[in-house]
Amino acid sequence: MQPETLLERFAYRKRNAGNAGDFIRIKGAKGQLEHDEQAKKLVNDVNEYVGFKCLHYSVTESNGHVEITIAKKIISQEITIGVRTINDTAQAPRDYTHIDEIIEFGKRDTEKKIRIPIVDDEEWNPDLEFIVELYDPNKLEGEDRLPGDDTRCRVTILDEDFPGTIGFQSTEINVSKNAKEVEIEIERNDGSDGTISCMLSTEPLTKEPSSHSA
Repeated sequence: MQPETLLERFAYRKRNAGNAGDFIRIKGAKGQLEHDEQAKKLVNDVNEYVGFKCLHYSVTESNGHVEITIAKKIISQEITIGVRTINDTAQAPRDYTHIDEIIEFGKRDTEKKIRIPIVDDEEWNPDLEFIVELYDPNKLEGEDRLPGDDTRCRVTILDEDFPGTIGFQSTEINVSKNAKEVEIEIERNDGSDGTISCMLSTEPLTKEPSSHSA
């Protein structure tokens, strides 16, 4: 991916130490990402009739919604399925709007898109997740999930409200003793929301007393 796109300034990180499940944090822009390559590695058993086009979406809170695509894999056949959201670390209605809908595919339909509203508040939260699941509306709840690894997808909500942290760009600066002044750079990391400030002070560095007495 190139930084010139709308979703620029990517920063990669791991969810847990030792976990290869990297995802992308979006900074400086609102939008969503579809982790297609990662999703393909996770799929071992797919549903032969219908499934999510992508198994992992990341969306910024300020985007307001996430758009998810459901693909029909067979032609010349009508299919009726249910789609619903399930709480994980993200909770409805606080973080997103719960949906439970019936989707009808006509004979010529190949995919359907659904939009799930995302709540954009002014409080900072860690990245949160919820699940979207396909089910059979003709079966009892608890026994109705459609078989296949691609009948469930995960949505990560990325919060851009984090104000960030302040620190010195360098913790050691060499300067000539004849210099009249020294320039020290302070930078803001891991956030861009609102205004943050800090206090600065200087302290003299004294040499350790000599261990040799006169």
